[in-house]
Amino acid sequence: MFAFSSSMAQYAEACRPRERSPRVLDLCDVDSDKWRQYVATSSFPMNRVYAREARLLQRLERRFTQSFDRCLVISEAEASILRDSQGDAGNVVVVPNGVDIGYFDPALEFASPFDAGFRSVVFTGAMDYYANIDGVVWFVDNVWRRVHAGAPDALFHIVGSNPTRDVLALRDRPGVRVVGRVPDMRPYLAHANAVVAPLRLARGVQNKVLEALAMARPVVATSNALQGISAAAEGGVRVADDGKAFAEQVLGCLTAAFPGGHAGRDFVTARFCWQSSLDLVCAMFRAVGTPVRPGSIASAA
Repeated sequence: MFAFSSSMAQYAEACRPRERSPRVLDLCDVDSDKWRQYVATSSFPMNRVYAREARLLQRLERRFTQSFDRCLVISEAEASILRDSQGDAGNVVVVPNGVDIGYFDPALEFASPFDAGFRSVVFTGAMDYYANIDGVVWFVDNVWRRVHAGAPDALFHIVGSNPTRDVLALRDRPGVRVVGRVPDMRPYLAHANAVVAPLRLARGVQNKVLEALAMARPVVATSNALQGISAAAEGGVRVADDGKAFAEQVLGCLTAAFPGGHAGRDFVTARFCWQSSLDLVCAMFRAVGTPVRPGSIASAA
């Protein structure tokens, strides 16, 4: 039996087949830690709501880790959080996220969606998601004014569905464009001078970073946005966590040739190709015929 996400695990637990079959839960991220991060950036009363959600969800994650034969997460960082909170959770298996490198391919040709004569900085993501909203608002407030002062011909494009009122309000800032939903992200990535991931709240692996790297684009990201991705060491990403340093890195991408673009694609191809992750999942299902004993060590094979 397979369940995807903690919200579906309760239904798998409720099923009582006549002969007990192994149960696998794909948690992806440790969501309780995400709610815990929200507490630090929220004021009363929402900080209390988020704290309660974190406590209750951690309790459920502990129960699910004990009751399922395998629990999948997408990075070692997620696995470490589970193991620290649950004890010796030997049934936790890391299966990395992936990117379709044939779909996100810089060799494909796309018409530019940007105004001619401007350099483009791009953020992609669902714009009704709290972490993305917080990230772009922080970026515009703390980074973009510095970038725009140093590069007046630069435009910041926020590309993603369902922009909230706070996101739409950013259109009033100089050089900011709120694009909204688009049928295809790839033209915006292919023609971007820089892609940014200024996330202060993050869990797991950010596909927005992997997709930009797969398109061989320069990426500037916070260290939080790189949890589960070591691309900075591979030359594909510039890392900054404060406004001044982040702006300097973006300006560097805009004013100089970026040498690490194809290194980033090579990194994604080697480490985050879907086929590699699928092989791990198939091996895990072949091995899960015998439930893992409490405290035993599980591997992906």
